[in-house]
Amino acid sequence: MKGESGNPYLPFFRMHRSGIRYTEDRRASPIDTQRPEHSISAALRIVPVLLLCALGAADAAPSGSGAGCAPSGMRGKPAGFTENRGQLADTDGKPRRDIAYYATVQGVLLAFRADGVSAVWSRSSTGGVSEATGRTRAGSFPEPAAGTAPSPTATLYRMDMTLEGGSTRARLRPEGVLDGLSNYYLAHCPDGILGARSYATLVYENVYERIDLVYEVSSRGLKYSFLVHPGGRPSDIRMRYGGADRILPRGDGGLRVLVPGGGIEEERPTSWLDDGTPVDVRFRIVGDAVAFEAPAFDATRELVIDPWATYYGGDLAESVTDLTCDGNGALYFAGVTRSAAFPVHAGVQMQSGGFQDAFVGKFDLAGPRLWATFYGGDSEESATAVAADNAGNVVLGGTTLSANLPLASAFQSALQGSSDGFLVRLTSAGARVWASYVGGNNADIMRDVTVDAYASIFFTGSSGSTNFPLTQAASSPPTRGAPTRCSSA
Repeated sequence: MKGESGNPYLPFFRMHRSGIRYTEDRRASPIDTQRPEHSISAALRIVPVLLLCALGAADAAPSGSGAGCAPSGMRGKPAGFTENRGQLADTDGKPRRDIAYYATVQGVLLAFRADGVSAVWSRSSTGGVSEATGRTRAGSFPEPAAGTAPSPTATLYRMDMTLEGGSTRARLRPEGVLDGLSNYYLAHCPDGILGARSYATLVYENVYERIDLVYEVSSRGLKYSFLVHPGGRPSDIRMRYGGADRILPRGDGGLRVLVPGGGIEEERPTSWLDDGTPVDVRFRIVGDAVAFEAPAFDATRELVIDPWATYYGGDLAESVTDLTCDGNGALYFAGVTRSAAFPVHAGVQMQSGGFQDAFVGKFDLAGPRLWATFYGGDSEESATAVAADNAGNVVLGGTTLSANLPLASAFQSALQGSSDGFLVRLTSAGARVWASYVGGNNADIMRDVTVDAYASIFFTGSSGSTNFPLTQAASSPPTRGAPTRCSSA
């Protein structure tokens, strides 16, 4: 949902990071860290994997002269769930009492109310003229742009997750007091709001009959769990994503929730009883809501639905353009970044090459990041597609304006036109096998990449070149959108 300063759906978002935080040696008390007796009885656990992809997180806390406030560290490491004692205010300086707790994950604000959870972020857009297409850019990130300095503007977005048919008497409580307190001295509270605590976990008790919803924040991001206590029914759970564009099923049993500036990827649920017995719980899309289907299981035990979630980005703007999974359920993601501080790990290119780089990375099924890398030269790149074969080998495709793109065993070793396509083949561990330009003497754009069962690579795109590199089997005149094949080597 687009946000404006006067939008009543976004009054809690425009905030200053002017709080003062100090730490004390405080430890969680047994009352805070222990769960009620019914929460630790036998239960069934369901675990999908959730990835919130590149929501422009670094822009999520606009500064300026607005009347609101937020804690310091808005863009940093997650610091748990902070109680709202009046420090959150709307753009008119009115406290948002309906928000009980909030957390920030790489700049995305997560607001927890009694009736649901909201994520608020912004996305920067820039103008210019694309050298590849000659068209005027109106924030059409990540289309390659001219090398002029951008003039970013931020658009605010919000997505709400509510539980359809959930109990109106659900109780929201924190668990696990974290060390330290936060004090806030702000325009609407000049005398200060002192001693705000942060917690490791939030629990919505009995969101459905005999079902709890649990949230946790860690350095990896946001994690939520459904605990289905004995007698509870997983089929009662129905999550509605307000503000999402579409919810799409994935071939591997997961889901893709499309939102402005990115998406949410949920892997196929992994679920088990408290004795370790796996249960084959699956997603079911019902309109703009997501439900669970479970086979018959021992209803005297507890079932757990326990996904992980993470935001992924740096200090500027990112956009995820494609995702895919291999035969083992590992998730590969690709996109474009303008952040020098983009979180790379065990990559073939550990530093940004220019104004805008491609990136590609891998998460395993359980959530940990395995590797992530920049890929780009001293100008601009946009990754448009990623594909993985059955062995987990990866192919990244995109478009580049850089004459010094990092290559290896290339079949085309130089930039030929104003823009060329590029292909990079990586092992499942992220090591580069080869990388090459693909293009002729004019503007060429890579659109999509796929692999077949024999690991052959097929790619499509558009070309304005009169000497695009063709094979004998291909058409001689310049064509647009014609597929081309490469061998796996």
